[in-house]
Amino acid sequence: MCYYGDNNVLEFTKGLNIVLGANGYGKSKLYDAFQWVFNDQVTNSDPNNKAGYKRTSSLKRELISEKALAEANVGDAVECKVVIEILRSADANSESYRIARAYTCKKTAEDIWAEPNESKLSIYRKDILHYTPISEHENGGVLERLLPTEVRPYVWFQGERGINALIDTSSEESLKNVIKRLSDITQWNDYIVVAQKAFETAKNAFDLQMRTAKRHGERIAKLQTEEAELEREIAKYDRLIEEYKRNLKAAQDKSEQFDVQIENARNMKKLQSEEEHLSRQLRDVIGNIDKAYQNFNKKMFSNYWVLSGTDQLMSNFDKKFTAYNESVAMRRAQENLRRQAEEQLQTRLPDGVPEPIHIQKMIEIEHCLVCDRPAKEGTKEHDAISSLLPKLKPQEETVKSWQYQMLNDLYHNNMAVRDGVSNAQDEIREEIKEITLNQSRMQQLKDELDAKELEIQEQLRLGGSSNPTGIIDSWRITTADIVKYNADIVRDEAIREGKVKQLKNVQSELGQLSKGEIPESYTIKRDIFNDLHALTIRVKDAKYKELILILESKANEHFQKINCETGAFYGKIRFIEISEGGYRPIIIDPGKNDSDITGSLNTSTVSAMKLSIIMAIVSANANRSYTQFYPLIADAPVSDFDPVKTKAFLLESAETFTQSIIIMKEGLVRDEHRQQRYRPEMDKLNELNNELNAKNVPLKVFQIDMPDGISNENRSEITIDIKKILN
Repeated sequence: MCYYGDNNVLEFTKGLNIVLGANGYGKSKLYDAFQWVFNDQVTNSDPNNKAGYKRTSSLKRELISEKALAEANVGDAVECKVVIEILRSADANSESYRIARAYTCKKTAEDIWAEPNESKLSIYRKDILHYTPISEHENGGVLERLLPTEVRPYVWFQGERGINALIDTSSEESLKNVIKRLSDITQWNDYIVVAQKAFETAKNAFDLQMRTAKRHGERIAKLQTEEAELEREIAKYDRLIEEYKRNLKAAQDKSEQFDVQIENARNMKKLQSEEEHLSRQLRDVIGNIDKAYQNFNKKMFSNYWVLSGTDQLMSNFDKKFTAYNESVAMRRAQENLRRQAEEQLQTRLPDGVPEPIHIQKMIEIEHCLVCDRPAKEGTKEHDAISSLLPKLKPQEETVKSWQYQMLNDLYHNNMAVRDGVSNAQDEIREEIKEITLNQSRMQQLKDELDAKELEIQEQLRLGGSSNPTGIIDSWRITTADIVKYNADIVRDEAIREGKVKQLKNVQSELGQLSKGEIPESYTIKRDIFNDLHALTIRVKDAKYKELILILESKANEHFQKINCETGAFYGKIRFIEISEGGYRPIIIDPGKNDSDITGSLNTSTVSAMKLSIIMAIVSANANRSYTQFYPLIADAPVSDFDPVKTKAFLLESAETFTQSIIIMKEGLVRDEHRQQRYRPEMDKLNELNNELNAKNVPLKVFQIDMPDGISNENRSEITIDIKKILN
């Protein structure tokens, strides 16, 4: 895939091996290399395809590096190959194997390839100095011995999907399968079947002997018929009671889940209420901002803010208008005096004085028409005639009148708005301050709403519901079912108990009648195998519960070590029975009642629980040496963990397994000296190395990196460098 060329070798050591790689740098493809060699398949990365893996037959040349394909010429064959070398040690014996899987395609024309459907698997065993091939029919047996199918999922897993597939907290089958792999519990089912058959054989022999009895034959036959009917009735009630118990257990489990769901629903309701409160506050603040902007625009004119800064202009206008007004008043006073003089002069003229038009005529002809004598311009006579002419108002005086009125209005308006203009700067400053505060509050509320939405999404993911009413209705139905099933069990157990007493009486009477009629050995054999059958059932149940307790104890050992250093609450793992042989892992608060399930767990705690159970499955099989024979290979197991928990998990896996290979991105930071590249956090790696050295556990660290100058935009250019960071 993204690995190119021949220089792609990782030599893992005992202890802890870490492969660091940023997203998109080939971590998953490295994990796929292991899967491909052993299973002929790789992880299916298509989110729309629910199948976990894709086989070689569907991938074909997709397995091969696109750079290698791009460089191939017509006629070239390009090979993709993965080789795993394994040293398997057991006591004084050790075996070395080389397992290789290869896929080759040939470029027959431009953009045309010959692609076979199958890859080729080859296995070599080391013979003193050299690896020699084994026959193909041995391949399957060697792979199964090196890494058994039943063990493989628990030591090789990838990310959250792989972990969830192994430990499904909602499935009762999940831990059933674990128990099967953890023990030989299935053998007890065989013991039960053998004991039951032995009892049935012994009973049939006893019944046959009784039917041949000569004395009390009629009574024996009747009792045997009654015995058979009672056994059928008891078996029927056993089935009914078992069904009621299963239904009751399912209802009780559902009821327990309702406790968590109701708590989650309460949390959801609280979060939704808080979200609505924040939304109302945000709407109010946005409304205030909109209103403030509207008022701001209005006040630009109603409060004369638009005239802000014109104070000096207004003052100058006042001064000029005052001077102008005084000048106008002076002129008007002078005009009034002149008019008064003219009026006085005109009032002195006798009646019969010529009209102004006649006076104007005399001035023009320079001759007095009253006295009929000359009145040349510049003479006393001419001046006397001119003085009789009324002074007419010039045309421009009318113009000056409306201009004056306009200036006067402006002056009075100026006086009215001056106070507003002088306060405008302060008012504008306060208004802008209020708007800024509201905008700041708006952003704060938006941030709080975003955070609240994340809380709601997290609550929904953890099992919250936005419909608490529906949950309560379902809870009531479930509670009614519990009451009903309990009543059914009590009723049918009472009926069954009565029939068991009848059966014992019948069998007792048959036992009495058998004395002297059939050999005593038939009776003894029947009773022994009956007791043996009951004993195997009790022992199997006890062994099963014992294995559950062992697994629970081991899981909590790992869980405690992974979580304790974080300082956060993590609780305790408890396996609760949900049906016959079915268990579901939960987390409880040890400070409370063991039945109090802790709800609203974060993803980190849930992931830690599942990883602890997976590790317990392996470490609990001490008698099978799983941790010695099989390496832990995990891709992205700590994506939900913080640095403290990540380190704790690495330490725990190093102590649990003889060899661990952890592929992860944690432990890398941006490289400030290289564009779009990463570097290891050496301080943290050295700290981890020191702690492992104190435990005598080796640490080896690799980094999968892209060379400088390689564009990760073009897949046909991508190559991967494997760098050894710590040895």
